[in-house]
Amino acid sequence: MIKKFITAFIFILLGTGYSNAFPTQGGFIYDLCERGIKAIDRVYLEGELWGMPGNTVDGNMAVYCAAYIMAAEDDLSEKGSICPPTNSPKISIKAVVEYFEKHPELKKKNARIAVDAAIKAKYPCP
Repeated sequence: MIKKFITAFIFILLGTGYSNAFPTQGGFIYDLCERGIKAIDRVYLEGELWGMPGNTVDGNMAVYCAAYIMAAEDDLSEKGSICPPTNSPKISIKAVVEYFEKHPELKKKNARIAVDAAIKAKYPCP
């Protein structure tokens, strides 16, 4: 319950929601997620300071990306459309980025359609 509240709060702060009413293209989400992953890798794997130019902005993009994916996973899970294992991490930004790279046509589709496809591929139901 608290996780849903935090996700909703993030979307209110960002001024958007996870819905078809926000027709963001998949390429936008892909770009945010990819830049966010690179920033996190620079900070945590290469030892850069978080406050270095570009890291903070890219880090914010990673937060937006993660919130979008969390909302998608929650929605699909509640509908019974995906079956994530109980002991797995909730968010998989890298899996979404990799799915976009394998299916570049999704970058031109609505972000919700594209992210849903990536999540369904990651957590299919038997």
